[in-house]
Amino acid sequence: MQTNNKMNIDFDTAWSSLKPALDKEQARREKKKRRFIVFWFTLLAIGLGGSAIFMNNNAKINDKAVVKNEIIVQKNDDKAQSEENVAQSQHNITHKQENLTQSKNNITQSKNNITQSKNDITHKQDNITQSKKNFTQSRKNIPRRSNNLTQFKKNKAQSNANIIQSGLTLAQTLQDATQSKKNITQLNNDLSISQSTITKLKQDITDKTNNDATSNKKIENNTSNQQIKSIKNNTKPQTPNNNSSKSNKQQKPNISYGLQFNMPVVKAYNVLDANADKNIYAALIPTAWVSKTLSSKNSLMLFVNPYSNYYASNKAIANSTNYNIVTQQATQALPQQAVYTQTIAVNKLIGVEAGIMLQHQLTSKLSIGAGVSSFFAQSALLQNKVVTSDKTVSKDNIYSVGKNDNEWNYIQPNFFLAKVECSYSFNKFNAGCSFSKPISNIFNNIETSKTPINTNLFIRWKMK
Repeated sequence: MQTNNKMNIDFDTAWSSLKPALDKEQARREKKKRRFIVFWFTLLAIGLGGSAIFMNNNAKINDKAVVKNEIIVQKNDDKAQSEENVAQSQHNITHKQENLTQSKNNITQSKNNITQSKNDITHKQDNITQSKKNFTQSRKNIPRRSNNLTQFKKNKAQSNANIIQSGLTLAQTLQDATQSKKNITQLNNDLSISQSTITKLKQDITDKTNNDATSNKKIENNTSNQQIKSIKNNTKPQTPNNNSSKSNKQQKPNISYGLQFNMPVVKAYNVLDANADKNIYAALIPTAWVSKTLSSKNSLMLFVNPYSNYYASNKAIANSTNYNIVTQQATQALPQQAVYTQTIAVNKLIGVEAGIMLQHQLTSKLSIGAGVSSFFAQSALLQNKVVTSDKTVSKDNIYSVGKNDNEWNYIQPNFFLAKVECSYSFNKFNAGCSFSKPISNIFNNIETSKTPINTNLFIRWKMK
């Protein structure tokens, strides 16, 4: 019994002495086990995260390669189309220059015709002056002719007096014949002859008198009529030459034409062309215009811009997507989460613009205008911008889309613009500014659709 008790005491003492060491070993093993689990869990998470990032990057690289190839193909097509449009524009400009040369030749010919007309008018004025001189001379000759007529009347009176004297002499002869009976037969014969002669003479005198009076009247009438007709012919008012007046009217410049150079004043202005390449020459393509005068203060203008730009200034948001990316670094105890926001917005539209505008002249130099135009979109530039959660821009580029791209569905290809302008003229140039805004919405199925007002400074050159 004593031996058992002693053994028990030895076991308890030994257990009590070993238990603290065993407890420490147990705690150390549990801690090691937890570290092992955390290590493998962390390693697994890093492997999964790295695989996801690697696969995402590969997918993005493939997408970028595909998009890049499509963009290159589209750029080549757009470049070829742009070169064709430039060649067509140059051909049109050459044709217009030929028309301008022809118009100048016509103007020179018209000026020569006007000079000839002026010479004809001067010659006619000289003829009128000569006719007036002849008329004055004729008026001076009228008193002389009147004197001749008076002298003729005096001579006729003298003839009548002579006839009367002859009658008296005949009476005296009759008295002598009566007294001389011897010669009565002879006297009777003589008397008969004398009477017949006297009767014939009287008849002749009467006829001569009547004929003289009629002749005088005819002479006077013919003279007067000829003088009056000559005066009328010489003093006939010169009727204006209708052809000359028409040609003068035609020379009035009621139709003019020229070129207009535009400079956009917008927030997102750039000189990118339809291929999203910098091209300052494309921005210098002018607008062709022709104007017709309606009245002294109003005119109607037609214009065509083969390379018009409407700036949406990145205010029309087509798509906005958020990406959450979790990263784990060896120096960081916890994984980090970053938020990336990708925004695709419409930068500007490029196309052909044609319109009509009514202009009103406020003063001799200042004018205003209002009109409407039709815009035919050919391509568009979109902005691709990526911003992190701390507002840091990690990507910002502009790319081109055409009618064969999916993004083209965001855009109305044809729309109308309302336009207002104010200009100041000096010599053959007009300088001013214009404002244009779409009449209706020009975008489809996009998150935020804004159509800002476009402001343009311009210089308009009047070629004719």
